[in-house]
Amino acid sequence: MAGFRTQGPLSEELLVIEETRGVHGRHAVQGPIGAGSGGQHKSVTTGSTLSGWPRDITWKEFREINSRPEGEEEDAEIKVDITQPKKINIKRDHDTDELYLSSYTAKIKVTRKKSWAVKGEKTDALLAHEQVHFDIAGLAGRDMVRKLAALRTSSADELQAEVSTIIQKSDDEMSRISDLYDSFNETDHGRKHAAQDRWEHHIHHLIEANLPLSPVGHG
Repeated sequence: MAGFRTQGPLSEELLVIEETRGVHGRHAVQGPIGAGSGGQHKSVTTGSTLSGWPRDITWKEFREINSRPEGEEEDAEIKVDITQPKKINIKRDHDTDELYLSSYTAKIKVTRKKSWAVKGEKTDALLAHEQVHFDIAGLAGRDMVRKLAALRTSSADELQAEVSTIIQKSDDEMSRISDLYDSFNETDHGRKHAAQDRWEHHIHHLIEANLPLSPVGHG
């Protein structure tokens, strides 16, 4: 089981537009930006990166508890956050007069205080199941950063709206696929071993082949 949260730039923070030196000189424009909902560093395009993934998680990242919380049917839960920079620097392309992100780093991390595992149940198989949840978040984060890196708009307001939309869609997609992965028709929280193996191989293939996040049967 997994929980996700994509932390976007807060509305009270600033999106900073820094224009490159050219015939128009150099200046900066500031305005608010809205919000949507270590490890190896993965470069997506110049200045845009995803940190904290891919990597192997360990049981040290989970709090050990004596028994399942009331109402829970699983022996572990991982909480993954994708954090965004508080300030986003962007530049203007003087050839097209469009704005784009000049630097952007998102970070994926396991939130230990909200991740737990039942004492005596921390098996390799259960950790492998939680690893796929972590990798689903990583793939969603990689897709998000790529879309943000490719983003081009004509105004800061449009950029603000597009960034918020991309972040929210990323959050929705990783939650949707993680829920599908856990569903009774798929792995049933890792209890169906054949389905678990299919998901592990599929997610590993997406990571290695540099493909976007998709459920089993679509990648």
